Amino acid sequence: MRRGVTDTVSCYSGPTLGDQSILSGIFISMSEPEPDNRRGAIAGLVIAVVLLAIGIWLARDLTAASKMQDCLMSGRTNCNEIEPAR
Repeated sequence: MRRGVTDTVSCYSGPTLGDQSILSGIFISMSEPEPDNRRGAIAGLVIAVVLLAIGIWLARDLTAASKMQDCLMSGRTNCNEIEPAR
């Protein structure tokens, strides 16, 4: 055993207010189940779907622009997409 080290353990429980610890209210309120509120989860899902849709749109748009640029850089003049008549 090292010199100056004691075998006793401090039992200090922190600041108290009356009979209860100040922190005990925090732990009790954290352990209580919250009401079934899924508004945050739905908002997160909507944001994720919007970001996914924007990403897909951007990828398709950039792919089309890349194909057009490749066509023009190869020296061709008829690079527009021909849409079939309806």
